[in-house]
Amino acid sequence: MSHDRRTLQSRRRRLISAQILSMDPAAESTRGQTKARRDASRPAPAAYGARVQRRLRARWFELVPVRRRSLLAVQSFALLAACLLIAGHYLSMNWAPLYQYPELSRPLRLDNPASFGGWFGSISLALSAGVGFLIYQLRRHRADDYRGHYRIWRPVMAMLVLLSVDSIAGTLDWCGAILDTLLAGRAPMAGGDWLRLLLCVAGFAMTARLLIEMRHSPAAAFWLVTGSVAVASRLPIRWNFIETGPLATAMIVGAGPLIGRVAVFLSLITYLRSIYRDVRGLNQTDGQNGRLRLPRFGRKHLDREALDEPAEAPKPTRSRKKAAAAEPEPDPEEEQPAKRGWFRRKPKPAADETDEPIDDEEREVAREADDDEAHPKRKGWFGRKSKPAAEDEAGDSDDEPADDNEAPAKRKGWFGRKAKPAATDEESSDDETDETQEDVAPAKSKGWFSRKAKPAAEEDSSDDETYEDETQDDNWQHDDYEQDDHTESHHAAEDESVDVDNIDWSSMSKAERKRMKRLIRQQGKDAA
Repeated sequence: MSHDRRTLQSRRRRLISAQILSMDPAAESTRGQTKARRDASRPAPAAYGARVQRRLRARWFELVPVRRRSLLAVQSFALLAACLLIAGHYLSMNWAPLYQYPELSRPLRLDNPASFGGWFGSISLALSAGVGFLIYQLRRHRADDYRGHYRIWRPVMAMLVLLSVDSIAGTLDWCGAILDTLLAGRAPMAGGDWLRLLLCVAGFAMTARLLIEMRHSPAAAFWLVTGSVAVASRLPIRWNFIETGPLATAMIVGAGPLIGRVAVFLSLITYLRSIYRDVRGLNQTDGQNGRLRLPRFGRKHLDREALDEPAEAPKPTRSRKKAAAAEPEPDPEEEQPAKRGWFRRKPKPAADETDEPIDDEEREVAREADDDEAHPKRKGWFGRKSKPAAEDEAGDSDDEPADDNEAPAKRKGWFGRKAKPAATDEESSDDETDETQEDVAPAKSKGWFSRKAKPAAEEDSSDDETYEDETQDDNWQHDDYEQDDHTESHHAAEDESVDVDNIDWSSMSKAERKRMKRLIRQQGKDAA
């Protein structure tokens, strides 16, 4: 008992609290806001299942008129063909050149099953059955269809196939004749009329169900109603509910079924387009595009107003440049060293106002020295060095006595092979004395591919090699005679020693000082 009392008391408390909260408007508004916020935070459920994407892979869905212009093209073609067939049916009954010749008018009569209109109506119904199958493939995956309303499309497809066959073969009259034969004519109506009555009741129920299915597509519902009325228009005339003239009767009986078949086809194709766009999400995209296009008119209007308004004059900008006279002139000593020019060529040394003007010969010597440092001498073919440039006569005789002692660059032998080491100072001095005494004897030339001839110190030890070198020198003497003379004189001048104490550094230019320092450095390396 105690447990029951506690349960009753808890229920009473909950009811009283709920009643109090329902009477309070503030609490009601808060509850509504909370529910709206909760619904907004939840993602919208998908209208169709994920398996519908598998159905969209079929090639038949590529024939769906997705765009509005394509749908209008299909509708225009179907209606134009129907109008032409109806016009031909009318002319076959009222135009003398046609109705006088039954063979010419027979294909144009719509009441004839084997006419152009009969075949066109049969094709329209067959296409409608195919469109119904595509609708069924998409409609069955709708998420909110808990009762399975998509199953209505199965009998619709079956009925469309039967009507397509009946428009050509006349299956209703054939089935009615079978019933009359079985009943032995004891029925109050013909067998074909019984079947037509059954189809009318079933068609009416099916049309009502399809209208509920197409409630979200007004255009499809309109075409469906139009087709149903056109098909049912000939039944009152057939059953003598309405009396009309022969021409009106022929037009209604012939044109009614054709208009109904075309209208049913247009209704189904319009509904298929609506479902297809809903599955692909194209309807939402069109709505967003429409909302985005609205402000464009305002933009054009604003742009025109901006063009009409006079443009504002640009504000004068202040020049940040200062006068050159106001800037202090930098001292030449404090100036930073100038940057190197192209190919790392050093700038010429600027002469001070107190210094004496530099001679042209000294400038040219300095320029050659800088070029020698910047540009390495290019080698000839197969590692052969190019001929050295001729030095100035003044620099060789008086101004540059120390240039003769400049260390020669190490020359390579065949194909970059190092040459043999040079002879010692004593041997070189002996060679010099021999050369001065024998001025008539020509200087030895180099071997093949700029190979250096062996020094005189090695001639005593290897006579065979000397004989071979002399033979080669005789062969190439006419090519390298001038180069060897310059080289021998250059080596002879380099062997002279340089006395550091007797050098007059003040009388030398910058290039001469640099060259002299290089000679002294090379002499120290040789001594070590």
